[in-house]
Amino acid sequence: MRSDFDHWKENQEIKYTNVPYIGSGHYMGDEGFYFRAKRDFFGLSLEQIRDSFPYNIDGYKFECVSISEFEMDDDRTWSESVGFTVYKDGKNVLK
Repeated sequence: MRSDFDHWKENQEIKYTNVPYIGSGHYMGDEGFYFRAKRDFFGLSLEQIRDSFPYNIDGYKFECVSISEFEMDDDRTWSESVGFTVYKDGKNVLK
C-alpha cells in the first residue's frame, strides 16, 4: 500500500491509502506485473483473486501467473502478491 506523505508532514503519523503497490516481474521468462496490498486484498482471499482471472479488457488479456502469501523472517516481511501477464493478440504487451 502507498503511504500518504503529506499526511505525515502535517500529523507525524503514517496514513496508508487503499492503493495496492504495482511492480514489474518476470515469470518463467515472461515479463509481467505484480500487485500487493498489505495483508488485505479489499476483503478478498488470494484464491478468489486467482480464480477471477483471466480478465479481458479492451482486447487485452490479463492472466494470473503467481500467488504469494504473507511471509516474514527475523527482520522483514513480504506482503501477499498476485503476479500477472498482459497479452494482446496473443503477444505479451511488454515484449
